[in-house]
Amino acid sequence: EAYKRSIRRHFKDWFLAKGLTSMTTIPNDSPGQFQALQELQREGAMPARLRVYPIIPHSLPLSSVEILGLQTGLGDGMLRFGGVKLFVDNGWDGMSGSRSDLKWTREGLTDALTRCQRAGLQVIMHVVTAEGMALTLDCIEAARQAAPRALRHRIDHLTPTDLAQIRRVRSLDVTLGITAPRVAPG
Repeated sequence: EAYKRSIRRHFKDWFLAKGLTSMTTIPNDSPGQFQALQELQREGAMPARLRVYPIIPHSLPLSSVEILGLQTGLGDGMLRFGGVKLFVDNGWDGMSGSRSDLKWTREGLTDALTRCQRAGLQVIMHVVTAEGMALTLDCIEAARQAAPRALRHRIDHLTPTDLAQIRRVRSLDVTLGITAPRVAPG
């Protein structure tokens, strides 16, 4: 109920008043968040269009999504299941830049992406290091070869600067969600 009250109270000022009418939401580890969104939808009180992407495996295991048969696009114009989010790395190290902090092995990430391909799940991948980007692109390519399907996956945060890597992102039809680089103050 508190989550629903917060959405009702804050969406208008925080988002709608600024022209934002469609958003991605990534519920943490509370199934109550998604339940609250579904209740708002049923009540006709959903204030903006939302796509939901639970974090795999932290919010729920990929097998749960597979067992339920959830696919990208389930829902309607206001509340839709978007797919899943994976943290490939999380290597920010303060103002000094990034460091290696891979969360997946090549085999593990390829397996997860292949399973998502087979299940019809778009994947948002959290990537902040060059090593993470190289691994992610390799695994997307391998997963698409193992399970061809027209899904447009997304890599968030790292902006490739190498022209060959940019061409590879384009050839794999991957969307980039770019985060501005951190700049030291002064």
